[in-house]
Amino acid sequence: MTVHDIGRNLPTRELVTEAQADPAAGAEFTVTVPAGEVWELLGVYSRLACDATVANRRPHLTIDDGTLIFGKFTSSAVQTASSTWSYVWSYNVGYSFATSNSMIGLPKLLLPAGYRVRSTTDLLQAADNWEAPNFHYIRWSG
Repeated sequence: MTVHDIGRNLPTRELVTEAQADPAAGAEFTVTVPAGEVWELLGVYSRLACDATVANRRPHLTIDDGTLIFGKFTSSAVQTASSTWSYVWSYNVGYSFATSNSMIGLPKLLLPAGYRVRSTTDLLQAADNWEAPNFHYIRWSG
């Protein structure tokens, strides 16, 4: 199966922007592509509020099928204690960083049912808190 075959037999296509579930403090966010859908991921936005524990957190956006990791898209900077930063993972952009804002490029990603898009954060602390992530994607269904 090629990248072009994934959505070929799915007749309905729609542009979707939606907030996902808000994870508890100390937890990562995870979103699974539902059965009967294929997502063309265009972007993910979230903010990470770090507690006062001294540690250098480094967020990643990880793509997997529940077993195998297919991609890990990493912030170029580390986030320190007692700070809140915005993270944008977006299709077809380069990497950029400004104080408390990080933009990370994504390649074209077509994700079949069962694939997961999730945060994985190096040195995430128990009181660190990801806000509900916003996802922007094209949903193919049928």
